[in-house]
Amino acid sequence: MTHSNFQVVGAAISGWLFGALWYGVFSKPWMKAANLSVDKISREASPTPYLISLIGCIATSAMLRYLFERAKVTTHYDSFETAFGIGLFVAVPWTVNNILYGLRNPRLIVYDGGYVALGTAIIGLALSFF
Repeated sequence: MTHSNFQVVGAAISGWLFGALWYGVFSKPWMKAANLSVDKISREASPTPYLISLIGCIATSAMLRYLFERAKVTTHYDSFETAFGIGLFVAVPWTVNNILYGLRNPRLIVYDGGYVALGTAIIGLALSFF
């Protein structure tokens, strides 16, 4: 991998790990809002969602890296702010649509939308350190 690819993968892993922390902290209210239980999750456990989630973080990181280079975003603050704005104003509205059109509990907007906005910001910030 080139230096740029290491940046992308490293930043993606930071966003992915943030997701583990986020959903670990909010696991009980998130499971309640999603109508899930520990038993159901344990019975249907699969590594697939984790792998797909990591691939999604890599794709997000790669696109943020491209956008930062094109827009000449170079500081830690600008990287965080730009990525947070993209997460909040581009990705969260799509998350809201998916939740509401899927007739899922609107409380999921807080948990899933919060992760989308902050996870994107974490990836952007991490890119600025590499």
